[in-house]
Amino acid sequence: MKLAPVSLVTIVVCFSAAALAQAPCTSETLAQKPGSLRASRLSGSTGGMSAADVARARATLTKIHQTLAAGYRPVGVVGDYGFKFSGGPTGSTFGYSLYLLKYSCEEATPDRSDHYIGTDTPTVVRIDANVINAFSLSSADTSDNTFRGFLYMRNVPKKVDGVYYLGENPSGSFKEKQKEYTWLVTYGDEYPFTVLTRREYLLLTKERLQKSIRENGNSSGYYNEFVNRVDEYLRKSESELIFPAIVSRTDDERFTGFLQEGDRSAFYAIKHNPAYYRKGLPKSAAQFFTVTYSVYEGDPVYPANIDAVKKALDLNALRAMLGK
Repeated sequence: MKLAPVSLVTIVVCFSAAALAQAPCTSETLAQKPGSLRASRLSGSTGGMSAADVARARATLTKIHQTLAAGYRPVGVVGDYGFKFSGGPTGSTFGYSLYLLKYSCEEATPDRSDHYIGTDTPTVVRIDANVINAFSLSSADTSDNTFRGFLYMRNVPKKVDGVYYLGENPSGSFKEKQKEYTWLVTYGDEYPFTVLTRREYLLLTKERLQKSIRENGNSSGYYNEFVNRVDEYLRKSESELIFPAIVSRTDDERFTGFLQEGDRSAFYAIKHNPAYYRKGLPKSAAQFFTVTYSVYEGDPVYPANIDAVKKALDLNALRAMLGK
C-alpha cells in the first residue's frame, strides 16, 4: 500500500507546535499565553441580606460578568472572579471582583516548560454597588455614624463621558507603581454624598473637641488652642464660612485651619446624602456603582489586561442598571 505524501507545511506546523510546547518557561512566553475566566472557589458572604435580596443582587452581578466576559479575553493571566454581598439597616451592598492571576514558571521542576497560576495578585477589578470604598461611604448605613461625623474625599469628582472620575488613588498614597483608578456611576449629576461647608465642619469639630474635654479632661489646656481657633473662624463672615471645608486628615482631635485643594494631606469633608436614594426600591437595587481598577504598573502584563477590561466594560451601560 502506498502512503499519501506528507506536505512540508504539515511537518513544519507539527514541529513548531511541539517546539512551542517544550519551549523554556519564561516571563515573555507566559505574557503571550491565552488566559481564561474562572469562578472563584471561595464563596462570598451574604451577611445581613435576605435570600430574595441576594438572588436579586446576584442576577445583577451575573449580568455584569456576562457583559465583561463577552468582550474581554485574558492574556498572560487567569481572571478569577467572585461575588460578595452585605446588608445593613438602610440598604445593601454587593460587588463583583476580578483578580488577575499571572502565569509563572515552575522553578522546582526539571521540566522548564512547566508553569502555574499564581494565587495572589496586586491587580484587581472591583465593581461595587452602593458603596464607595475609597470614602468608606455605604448605603448599608446612611446615618452620620462615624466618630467624627463626616468622611474624607481627596478630590472633587470630574465628569468624563457621562460618569464621574474620582481620580488616581482617591483614598490616599500607594506603593510605587501600584495605582488605583476609581469611577462613580450615579443617577444623572447627583452624588450620594454632600460636601460640608466650613461652618458645618467647624460646628462638628467644636462639638467633638468639647466631648474630648468632657471624657479626657484638658490637661495643661491642650485643647484650648484648637477650641479658640474654631471660635475665631466661626466669627468670620458668612461668605467665607459657606466655602467647602478642605482640611487636613491629621486634624481629627484638633483644628489647625483650612487648606486648599491639592495641598499636602488636604481632603474635603463629606457626609452621606440620604436624599440621593430613590424611595420604594428593594435594598438590593443598585443605586450607584463604583468601578475600581487597582493595578500594578511595574509589570506590563497587568496594565495590558486592565486596558482590555476597560474596553469590554461600558460604564454607561451600568447606569442603565441603576434603580432596577
